Amino acid sequence: FALPVASVDAMRILTAGYLSDKDPISKLLSKAGGDVASAARGILCIENVDKLADPKGLNREGRRIQECLLSVLDGTDCKVGDKTVPTDCILFAASVAFRGAGSLTSPSDLIGLGFLPEFAARFAHLVRFDALNQSHLFDILRAGKSQMIGRYEALFADGEVSLQFSEEALRAIADESAKRIGGARSLTSLLEAIALNAAVAC
Repeated sequence: FALPVASVDAMRILTAGYLSDKDPISKLLSKAGGDVASAARGILCIENVDKLADPKGLNREGRRIQECLLSVLDGTDCKVGDKTVPTDCILFAASVAFRGAGSLTSPSDLIGLGFLPEFAARFAHLVRFDALNQSHLFDILRAGKSQMIGRYEALFADGEVSLQFSEEALRAIADESAKRIGGARSLTSLLEAIALNAAVAC
């Protein structure tokens, strides 16, 4: 059977400032169609975890969220509505993006970047991914009219305005995004800026 997979954006956790352990688990339960047994063996990805790091001792909220997530990572019973989801068999994965991240080899390296020792220790296996280059980013944009492009086209269509991106424009966006070394995040911010300017022009 298919395992449910859910993702939580650490940037949104940080913005919202929530300190409840049930929110990420509720997303996993939703992906499992409310089936507790399925959710309890699912996969939960915590994205942009680098935003929780506290290398200079100034990111107090990030530290609090790390502390909050410890019990979930260790294995606990999370109450979600009228259901209880055990987390001890959930596979947790976290993504970080740092300059020089390719040199990370162990949890102790994460501690040096500003993560709590007990939080870093919960991620014993580190896997490095190469940075996305211009070609990768261009493929993301054009593949099957990506969700990013489609979302903005749909928004403008609601206002009876046709928004279209030429291949040359997509290549320019991908090229600028690659220069910013922000991966897909840069694509998102660039498209938002373009859409805002287009909306003002309309």
